[in-house]
Amino acid sequence: MPGHGGRRVVEVPPPPSVLAAYGADPSLAVLHLDLREALEVALTSALLGVLPRD
Repeated sequence: MPGHGGRRVVEVPPPPSVLAAYGADPSLAVLHLDLREALEVALTSALLGVLPRD
């Protein structure tokens, strides 16, 4: 992959302690971000921000 020195970027699940915290307090699940979705939103927002406006 370009820019990663030939390394692959791997998505890993949250550690067991984080999953236990989510189980103990479900309101914490709001803090969990899907990396792919967050990157898509950030990239789309950046691209739309540079488009000319009428």
